[in-house]
Amino acid sequence: MAQRTEYDEAQAAKRLHTTVVVLRWARHVGVVPDPDVRGFAWSRSAVEAMDAAAVRASMPREAVSPYEAANRIAQHWVRRTSPASRQRCPAMQWSA
Repeated sequence: MAQRTEYDEAQAAKRLHTTVVVLRWARHVGVVPDPDVRGFAWSRSAVEAMDAAAVRASMPREAVSPYEAANRIAQHWVRRTSPASRQRCPAMQWSA
C-alpha cells in the first residue's frame, strides 16, 4: 500500500486522531504550522512531526453542544439589544 505524500485538513486531523476544528484552532494558536504543500496541504514529514497531544491540548476547553452554543448566542444578543428592538422581533418576545 502506498503512503501518502501530502495531507489535507481532514486527512491530517484523522492521522492526529482529532477533528478538523481542533486542527484549525491549533493552527490559529501556532501549535500547527501553516500548510507547506501548494498552500493547502501538509507534507508527510510535517504531519509526522506534529504532536497529536499538543494539538488536542490546544483547545481552550471542551466543546459545547450545539444547543448550548445557540443559547449562549441568544443570551448575548438579548443583552446587547434594547427592549424596543426585542419587541419588534417576534422570536425574542419570550425574553425580557
